[in-house]
Amino acid sequence: MAQYKSFFPWFGNKARIADMIWDRVGKPKVYIEPFAGSLGVMLQNPWWQDTLEVVNDLDGMVTNAWRSIQFDPQATKKYADWPVSELDLHARSTYCEAHREELEAILRSDPEYYDPKLAGWWMWGMSVGIGDTFIAQKKSIPNLMKSRGVHRKSFDWDRHFEEMSERLYNVRITCGDWKRVVKPSVTHGLKSPSLVFLDPPYAREERHDTYAHESYTVAGEVEAWCKENDADEELMIVLAGYEGDYDLPSTWDMVPWKAHGGLSHFGEGQGKENARLERLWFSPSCSTVHNVLDLFSDEEGE
Repeated sequence: MAQYKSFFPWFGNKARIADMIWDRVGKPKVYIEPFAGSLGVMLQNPWWQDTLEVVNDLDGMVTNAWRSIQFDPQATKKYADWPVSELDLHARSTYCEAHREELEAILRSDPEYYDPKLAGWWMWGMSVGIGDTFIAQKKSIPNLMKSRGVHRKSFDWDRHFEEMSERLYNVRITCGDWKRVVKPSVTHGLKSPSLVFLDPPYAREERHDTYAHESYTVAGEVEAWCKENDADEELMIVLAGYEGDYDLPSTWDMVPWKAHGGLSHFGEGQGKENARLERLWFSPSCSTVHNVLDLFSDEEGE
């Protein structure tokens, strides 16, 4: 199976369970990820060369990062390759957030626009910051103990940027509302089957605010869409969330798993408790049965 690690950490990243998802759903003609984030599942698609991949995120920094790597990996690498520095972390956080609104407006009007400086600085900041430090512009100390994202110890600056650019070459990358990429013109644009992987912001209020565009209601919209489309035999749907977040028909298979890393490490409170509530729901078209996920290792996915 092809193994591509994301260039930046992301709250709720599903990279560590991606292989199980792909083993279960098989080879789709179209793969759609409306809440892209760090693309932990898509990047491990073993059939990516034969799959039309469509990804979307409401966060323009996410979209800009992937487009910049796709179109100009060398320029993006230039701005991302920087040592850990507390003052630079603060300054770049302020700069990126000050340009967010303008960036997102251009990204939504021009499917080929990208800003490699914003992309490089944002990926660097996400990799060296702690939790939501970079997004929330918290003037805290950088992460001094862990190497993540582009600051992984094993990260090869030249090779990995070129490889990721090649991997993303044919990926359609959009920025906007999630419902635009799950319309029939997208999900049924080619021969079946299509796979939609849905990982919206968690609905549970007892979680950290970690996204630039927070929402505790979009999960309800996603649930309604899943119910409307669960009888479609040409459409496989995989939904991620916490136990109790969704009330789906009994024909859906719910599979528990336990998260490691990220906010599950912070304190003894809600982060650790929520880590035990992680669930995946597979629509009836995902026919292979998996009753239990044995994912209680200590290895952390990027």
